[in-house]
Amino acid sequence: MTCEAVTCLVAQDIPFVKAWGDVTADLLKRLGMNVDLVATDWGTVIARRVQKSPPGQGGWNMFLIWLPGAGYTDPTGNYIRANGDFFGWPNIPQVEAEISAWYDAKSLDEEKAAARRLNKAALDQVIMRRSASS
Repeated sequence: MTCEAVTCLVAQDIPFVKAWGDVTADLLKRLGMNVDLVATDWGTVIARRVQKSPPGQGGWNMFLIWLPGAGYTDPTGNYIRANGDFFGWPNIPQVEAEISAWYDAKSLDEEKAAARRLNKAALDQVIMRRSASS
């Protein structure tokens, strides 16, 4: 069975990100996946990641970035959102409902419970960009 290549965008002008891309591509290949590693400059990665078209038409499946830990101090940041707005990411109402529950929590225990449900929903649904055909 032959599967479509996974298009992975990586900034080759940022050495540690390029290294992550090489490791990611190698791992995916060892897992039996076809990989199209698109090593380009960071500006091109930024420009291309807004594309919602299929990978063969200028889109992508994954890209590698870095963020400071402070970007993940609460579950409302862009990188776990599933409202379909962030760079073509999925629309998963259950994830968004748990983010709202976290906002609406009246106590730390309610926040923790909402965060646990959010993490489970995000992992169960594999928060990732999906092509228009999936």
